[in-house]
Amino acid sequence: GATKENVSASGTVYNTPSSAAGSDIAQCATSSFTMAATSPSFGTGAWSVTSGSANISTSSSNTSAVTGVSAGTSATLRWTVSNGTCTAATDDVVLTNNSNPTAVITNNTGSTELTCATTSISVTASGGSSYSWDNSLGSNASATISSANTYTVTVTDGNSCTDTESITVTSNTTAPTAGITNNTGTTVITCATTSISVTATGGISYSWDNSL
Repeated sequence: GATKENVSASGTVYNTPSSAAGSDIAQCATSSFTMAATSPSFGTGAWSVTSGSANISTSSSNTSAVTGVSAGTSATLRWTVSNGTCTAATDDVVLTNNSNPTAVITNNTGSTELTCATTSISVTASGGSSYSWDNSLGSNASATISSANTYTVTVTDGNSCTDTESITVTSNTTAPTAGITNNTGTTVITCATTSISVTATGGISYSWDNSL
């Protein structure tokens, strides 16, 4: 009869890899990120940059540090897990380095001084979408200051990034003492003098009536 031959074969069976790069990360004015990919159960992982600009510290580490994402830009990184001859698994994560807002304070007097004629000054912050003042000035962009102090506003933009700005208000509550002197020693224009010169004192600016 026919001869039967037993044939055996051997080989390596690889488990199908999976990849989880972690959640997208958004930070404020910080170019350094720490990755949080899942360590592969099978095979090995490697980071790569697919868009934008970034520097990967240790490409084979699932928790590698990443730097070099410029303020106001984003970079997309890919976590690729390979295992033998199986098709590699990939997952992407977006790193965003948001710029901080610039807080600005303006006021309606053009000065930070509470004058004698003005018991309060109005200030307005700008640069963000929400505002928070210290010293009980509230959470609106505009606030009214009625006492001497240093006031700070925290400005927050739509990316939850913040900046602060301060205004120092000083008090000038003592009214000046006005005085008038003249070069004749009298306030009467005599027959021999058709005019007299008068000088006001006590202030830094002066305004006369009667077109003087």
